[in-house]
Amino acid sequence: LGESSGINAEYGQLNTATERAHTKSQNFSSVLKSSLSTTEYEAFKEVIKVYKIKKDIDNVIVSLTEIFMANHKDLLKGFRVFLKDRDKIKFDKFLSEKGLI
Repeated sequence: LGESSGINAEYGQLNTATERAHTKSQNFSSVLKSSLSTTEYEAFKEVIKVYKIKKDIDNVIVSLTEIFMANHKDLLKGFRVFLKDRDKIKFDKFLSEKGLI
């Protein structure tokens, strides 16, 4: 029973972390939808879709630069909520090189 209880507690923590991440991504998506043009927002959604399939952070960085750098640099940092942990270091380096963090 004690072991089962520990597993449930772990699952609860994981579930809560997943829910927080989902809420952050939804909030950021709402900000983007109100800040970007329809064309830019659709391009952003395509970047997310391709990233989920190909998991290619280099492609994401190129695509986001095209969408955000001209008029929405301040929004680039928020994209971090969509990234896998393994890609956050490279993305942070990109942000740093652009003077955004």
